Amino acid sequence: MVPGLVMAPALRSAMARSTHISICLAAVAIIALVACPKPTTEPARPTFERAPIRRYDLVRRGYDHNGFALNPQFGWHFNRENGCVNSDTASNPTTCSWRFSEDHVPTVTPCNTLIVDPDFSNQWSTWMFGITCSDSPMLYTGHINWGDSYRGAVTYEGWLSWDEYAPDNDYNFLLETDAQHGPSSESVMGVEIDEREIRDFSTAWFSQLHEKALKESTDTTKQFVGRREVVLTGLLGIDAEHLSAEVLHLELHPVYAMAIRTSEDNVDTDVWAVFARDEGNEGFCSHRGRDHVLQWPNQQYQVELPIRCSKAKIEATSSFCSHGNGVPEVSLTVDPQRRVSLVSVELPSGGIIEGELQLKCSGVASARARETPAPPAVGEKAKSEERRRMERWFSRTQKRQDQVQQDLSQVCRADPAECEVYRTWVVGGGSCGDVRTSPPQIESIEPPPSEPLTCESYLPPPFDPNKVAAFDASAKVEQKKPPSRPQTKRLPEDDYCDKRAKQNKTAAAICLILRHERQ
Repeated sequence: MVPGLVMAPALRSAMARSTHISICLAAVAIIALVACPKPTTEPARPTFERAPIRRYDLVRRGYDHNGFALNPQFGWHFNRENGCVNSDTASNPTTCSWRFSEDHVPTVTPCNTLIVDPDFSNQWSTWMFGITCSDSPMLYTGHINWGDSYRGAVTYEGWLSWDEYAPDNDYNFLLETDAQHGPSSESVMGVEIDEREIRDFSTAWFSQLHEKALKESTDTTKQFVGRREVVLTGLLGIDAEHLSAEVLHLELHPVYAMAIRTSEDNVDTDVWAVFARDEGNEGFCSHRGRDHVLQWPNQQYQVELPIRCSKAKIEATSSFCSHGNGVPEVSLTVDPQRRVSLVSVELPSGGIIEGELQLKCSGVASARARETPAPPAVGEKAKSEERRRMERWFSRTQKRQDQVQQDLSQVCRADPAECEVYRTWVVGGGSCGDVRTSPPQIESIEPPPSEPLTCESYLPPPFDPNKVAAFDASAKVEQKKPPSRPQTKRLPEDDYCDKRAKQNKTAAAICLILRHERQ
């Protein structure tokens, strides 16, 4: 108590009662908090932030039956085509900043909104001296891929032609698309497949391709392949080794699935050669030993193929082989009204399936016959700058390849027996595993959904599995990607040279030619 201050008894009594009431109220409040349930609040729902379509975002034109973006186009092309106001319509990749992570804040115009995935080279000559895999004004030593943000793959329809059998054992093709199916006007994309990954194929067309690519000239292989209608599903990316200052070198690499029409026009039977798998590598200018694994929805590959033969009655037959893990299951549906067929493959993880589909037409002419679309013109005036640049690039290696073939043929003319040993070693032999097949069904096939986009749509949100009936919404979340198989480090010719070069003069000459070609 402060000296000199005297408190009245009535005031002291009032203060005591007030303190007692405060303590009681506090106790009641604590009991109420413990005894009464907390009011329920609606949890915050994640929202997709609407964002502008940047120049190198992929804008889908629809989905294929697997739920992958079908024939997507670049954002700059979409913005120009639709006359979008205040949008990114520049196509120059050197004046924007690529985003590889969500937390990257670009200092200039972003190239993309959805993240792209890099796969850069780990070759010692690249990281030590920068003399390979770096022929790029953007200084990216390898690949930039439209990967996980687009579920790992896209599907394109077009025409396939041959380029070369490259020194890194890749089959190199060109994919041409018309304006309604490509990333931009007059697009030409590279298509690369490591031939070691599909070496043992038994299907006639793939087997003949392998023989011609490894044994005969580039011109002979070009003539065999021709320009054929194709449906490709693969990882879309930029190969920075080959791009120029303002023209991207686009690739589908690896290719996870191919359906190519091997029959000619105006015949009574459509023949399609097909293969599908769930992993592949990106070749020399990438992280060696890394396989890109694709999570097919429910491990099922589906491709819709047009029926080009013109008569009304359709009879379907097929023959398939498997390689690797498990036993695939194949089913086939034919829709005579829409004049399409649907191939469905239950593909085991780590397995490959390859085969041939035949659709034979007979009877009277069909009023619903689908004409074969004409591929883009290839005259000099119709060629895009990208195509001309790619042809100049590949012509350098074609001359070297042709010279190697000539040298080998001269050696083999003197000792055909040893050259047959080499051919068998390198080409290998076809094998055919079991495949379970179901009888073809005749029924309607619903086309995949397609939603028109406008400038006001902004960037389309991530893939919605509910829009494709064949895709199990839980599969993407719960299933884990299968482990990658070990990457093949040595080539068959390496094993041949190690075991034969010291025993045989012809083998030594063959190995000398191969070594010079690599260098």
